[in-house]
Amino acid sequence: MFDHTITALAGLAIVAAASQWLAWRLRLPVILLLLGVGILAGPFSGLLQPDALFGGLLPPLLSLAVAIVLFEGSLSFRLNDLTGLGGTVFRLVSLGALLNGLAITAATHLLLGLPWLLAALFGAIALVSGNSELLPLLRRARPGTRLGTLLRQEAALLAPLATLIAVLLHAWLMAGDQRDPLLAFASALLAGGTLGIAGAYLLALLLRHHLLPSHLVNITTLALVLGNFTLASALEQEAGLLTVIVMGMALANMKDLPLRENVDFRESLSAVILSLLFLVVAARLEPSHLAAPGAEVLLLLGIILLLARPLAVLIATLGSTLNWRERLLAGWIAPRGIMATAAAALLTPQLLGHQLTDAEPLLPLVLLLVLASLLLQHLTAYPLGRLLGVAEAAPRGVLIIGAHGFARAIARALEAQGVRAVLADTDWEDIQQARMDGLTTYLGHPVSEQADRSLDLIGIGHLLAMSHRPALNALTCQRYRSEFGADHVYSLLTAEEKRITGKSAIGQQYAATRLFGGELTLPQLSGMLGRGGTITILTPEQAKQRDRLIALFVLTAHGTLRIITTSGDTALQGGDQLIALLPSAEEQLPLRADSAVTSTIPT
Repeated sequence: MFDHTITALAGLAIVAAASQWLAWRLRLPVILLLLGVGILAGPFSGLLQPDALFGGLLPPLLSLAVAIVLFEGSLSFRLNDLTGLGGTVFRLVSLGALLNGLAITAATHLLLGLPWLLAALFGAIALVSGNSELLPLLRRARPGTRLGTLLRQEAALLAPLATLIAVLLHAWLMAGDQRDPLLAFASALLAGGTLGIAGAYLLALLLRHHLLPSHLVNITTLALVLGNFTLASALEQEAGLLTVIVMGMALANMKDLPLRENVDFRESLSAVILSLLFLVVAARLEPSHLAAPGAEVLLLLGIILLLARPLAVLIATLGSTLNWRERLLAGWIAPRGIMATAAAALLTPQLLGHQLTDAEPLLPLVLLLVLASLLLQHLTAYPLGRLLGVAEAAPRGVLIIGAHGFARAIARALEAQGVRAVLADTDWEDIQQARMDGLTTYLGHPVSEQADRSLDLIGIGHLLAMSHRPALNALTCQRYRSEFGADHVYSLLTAEEKRITGKSAIGQQYAATRLFGGELTLPQLSGMLGRGGTITILTPEQAKQRDRLIALFVLTAHGTLRIITTSGDTALQGGDQLIALLPSAEEQLPLRADSAVTSTIPT
């Protein structure tokens, strides 16, 4: 007889993959679909019973899965990413988080009758807002580059810090009457911090000195994370989660560490683990947890979402450069999701196992908060931003595939004119040079699960596929056509595409509109720039006086960006600005017809 366990596991994998795909198509956080499917398959219908399926292996498997999720989330804790808004971010993470956490703790204790320490644990978990949920919401809300950057930096710093506090509070609760709570607190902090830092430095040593072949980097990283978690948990039960969080935070802030080798591990494995984890967590809920929430719970959610966070942000941002409209929208946007759910899913059963029955509502409360915050904010963030006059009507920034010299020159010229540019590449040296130039970068494959969750597209409305690889250009154009629209996706001709024909050529159905007329290739343009050419901003009058230029972009008087593809794109009006490549005087260049500039200037 065929083993039904195999059928159940295969079904879980299929449902997880389908949920990931559907979330991508609908541009929704995948956790929404995973929790919904898990509830339907578990307590609602009884089709999925994780405890019966996995037996005694389920608790350790959940523990290891949560450890990987929290390690990955902690890798976003990068202090070097703080910009000129660093002071405001610090106040949000310190004063704002403190006020918000105290308000949630007090409301939870008074409304639900939970003990103060348990209410504080819920308050800490309720602060966790990760970039995995925030980035899709920011793409939908379009709050502008400055506000979007502020919210991303706050989430990246606050998520691991709040999770650390939650784990330490959990250690205090688990001590009970058998140990001194302060001693348990200190022991967990010491063991977790020491092993976390040691694990980070060991991995950094292996990577920096190239002691591992590339095909073993991913599995070694995973082994170190799980080994550190297990060792710390053996010393102090709560130290395991502290270890993986500290390890991720330490790795994220080490200079010149080639973490790009970990991309495959974080993209493929974490996607599978995330999917299975949240399906199982939702399926383990009791039917009583699905009852309509009472008035006290609804009031608590209202206080958390409508009062505590907005008021804390308004107070913490007093005296900042943000105007009152931006401060209101910042107080509204704080989606909870993956890290909060993972922490609650592991900590709650441990509390219940120690006969702390008051902790039973903790996981359902966190799941309800996650669902409410995601649904409410995805529905209202953009309309609220438009009402406040903060949301961008049409993003004009560009995502550039490739970080080579010509791409960096394009990005610098656009940034100088206030147009946001993001360079995405897998080449560490090119990305490092772009970062030294002060440009925004993404190190990793632009078509990946990790890019969907981490690539910051706030203010981005165009794709410029400019890598040396035609297949990558075609793939990114296909991927981002649904993101930006077919008329906002462009590719630059490469030398290989100009040379190859027939069955080796990429099909026309996958091609995008060619940049800059489609005749000059990337090597030709890069060569012009390297031989003394310059990318310059010209007024219509200045452009008419030039007979040797390559037109690249037009910044209209209305503030929009027009990307040059044909000669018809180069018509200029009063107030427009032309971004053009001016070849050196010695350049032997037969100019194309589409590089000419015509001006229509009102008299």
